[in-house]
Amino acid sequence: AGHQLRREAAFLADSETLDAAAAETALQLLELQQEPVGPEALELADRLAAREQFLPIALPALEKLMEQVPRSDELWRQAALSAARVHSSNAARHAAAGQHSEALIEQRRASQLRIDGLGDRHPATLTSLSNLAYIYHAMGEPKRALPLFEQCYATRVEVLGDRHPATLTSLSNLAYIYHAMGEPKRALPLFEQCYATRVEVFSDRHPDTLTSLNNLAYIYHAMGEPKRALPLYEQCYATRLE
Repeated sequence: AGHQLRREAAFLADSETLDAAAAETALQLLELQQEPVGPEALELADRLAAREQFLPIALPALEKLMEQVPRSDELWRQAALSAARVHSSNAARHAAAGQHSEALIEQRRASQLRIDGLGDRHPATLTSLSNLAYIYHAMGEPKRALPLFEQCYATRVEVLGDRHPATLTSLSNLAYIYHAMGEPKRALPLFEQCYATRVEVFSDRHPDTLTSLNNLAYIYHAMGEPKRALPLYEQCYATRLE
């Protein structure tokens, strides 16, 4: 059985990046899965979860651990958060490949695990919520994305404050989704607010501020006001050159 498990671990590894320690870790985790798993399985799974080729080993171990440990146990929470990271990575990979239905399934699972492990107001949970909204938008469903972006922004304002970088990202996302839904007049004040706050928080030369400036120019252009858009595009371009 040991030889079979070792062959499976080697097969799952990328031969160009495989190192002996990773292969041995994969083998140990596979062997652990033949019996009830414990904290050592969580440690081994965490080592492998960052490497895509080992996810078929790491995720089942985490799920098995969660099945065997009461939800009230801290070990369950840690396993759930590790599994959430794996599902989130899977979602990003599927989304990058245009496989949005698969990405949606993975991101929903990541979001639920983070809610279970951290609560619905934790920054990591809100990041999952935002990612879920992005996927709906990429699927051409802005009306399903909008309430998630709104929820994420409102909760970040309450938890982090209205000037936190993550909150400003949510504000920009909300403005963009209004524009995508054909409501530029609702998007404009949000883009303006985001730009003005980023100037105050970061300065007028920060990359995020310049992104907001470019967004503001874009929305003026989309509203049929090229004379208002042009100087902003010029300012953004000139500052980025500097």
